[in-house]
Amino acid sequence: MKKPLFIIALLVFFAGCNKELPPDDYGDLRSFLPPDSSEVEVFTIGTTSEMNDIIMRFQRAIQSNQDWWLSYTREHLNEKSGGKPLPYHENMGITKDEYKLMQSQDNLVLMNVGKERLVAHKTDDGKVIIQGSGQLEKMKDITINLNTMELITPFGKASNPTQYNPQPEQKLTGPCGGYSWRESSITEQTWKDASPNELVENFKDIRFYICKIEGKRKGLINYKVKITENGVGIENFDLFAQYYIDR
Repeated sequence: MKKPLFIIALLVFFAGCNKELPPDDYGDLRSFLPPDSSEVEVFTIGTTSEMNDIIMRFQRAIQSNQDWWLSYTREHLNEKSGGKPLPYHENMGITKDEYKLMQSQDNLVLMNVGKERLVAHKTDDGKVIIQGSGQLEKMKDITINLNTMELITPFGKASNPTQYNPQPEQKLTGPCGGYSWRESSITEQTWKDASPNELVENFKDIRFYICKIEGKRKGLINYKVKITENGVGIENFDLFAQYYIDR
């Protein structure tokens, strides 16, 4: 398992989406669900060689000084921080300008890697069951209860999703408004009490986003899962599927 990747994930633990109530066009999830069955575009995240080098140096610095990293993030990342990034520190192993570059999405792109079939079955009792195939095989057995807004995945459940508006800062996907769910093994209490090893040896983070792309008749699903058990990586994927809204 690459522990630095999971340690870096802690950096954005308290960072959230815009919680301003969205307009009806983005608040009505039923209006931008995927069609019952459709061919969707599959994307993966790509970056530049320069950014890869910056990330590797950052990871090495954090890995060599994990106790400091946890203490520093505990000091600066909390609910009062308002989701702001950690301030720069020379122990990060990169320059201040490189750190700013790493936080931006300017060096990240979504690369189209093909098309797959996605099924979104709507049941009579108000549920949507999503089943992917091929490159989207991990995007399966996902249920959204439209009455309670609970998300159920093979890896865990999440409720009380965040609603968010399209934002100009969403450079990776383009401005997109909708809903996001998250379930994490990291709570405010474990964040305060657990050791660095405890946080990364048994780690679970599930995120599911579904949104309508601003100005287009398209929707987007992003499904991320990272799980380790007893230090062994169980799951680690980040899937994007873009579809035409059938209305």
